[in-house]
Amino acid sequence: MPNWITITGDDIRLLDTEVTIMQGVSPLQDLDTCVASACNYVRGYVAGGGNVIEPAPAIPPECKDDAIAIARATYLAQEPTGTLLTTIRQQERDNALAHLRDIAKDVARIIQGEIPVGVSTLLFGKWGSAPRIAMRSEDTPAETKPVTP
Repeated sequence: MPNWITITGDDIRLLDTEVTIMQGVSPLQDLDTCVASACNYVRGYVAGGGNVIEPAPAIPPECKDDAIAIARATYLAQEPTGTLLTTIRQQERDNALAHLRDIAKDVARIIQGEIPVGVSTLLFGKWGSAPRIAMRSEDTPAETKPVTP
C-alpha cells in the first residue's frame, strides 16, 4: 500500500470572489494543471533531499499543504490585474517553499516512498549480472588449472 497521496484541483479551496473573477478571466492553466505542476515541483525538492519517491503524481502527506499553496498561488497569479494574489496567498506560498527547502536539506523529515515489489532500484547498469572472471593472480581450484603438455 503506497504511503504517499495524490491531490487534484478539488482539494484546493478558493474564496467565492476568486472563483467568480477567475471564471471571467479564462486562465491559460486550469486548476488541475496548476496542481500537477505544483506536485512535480514538490517532488523535485523531495528527490533533491535524497528521499525515496513514489511514482508521479504522488507526494508525501507532509507536503500536501505546500503543494496546495503553490498551486493556488500559480492559479491566482494568472489574473491580469494581479489583485487576487494577495499578501496572504504570497506568504502561504513562501512558507511552502521554505518548508520544501528544509526537506531538501534534510532538516524536516517526511514519510519515505514505498517502492513497489519487483521494481529494481538499480537504474544505471546491472551490477553483478555478468559472470565474474577470475584474475590470473587469484588461486583457482586444481581441477580448473590448465595442464601443460
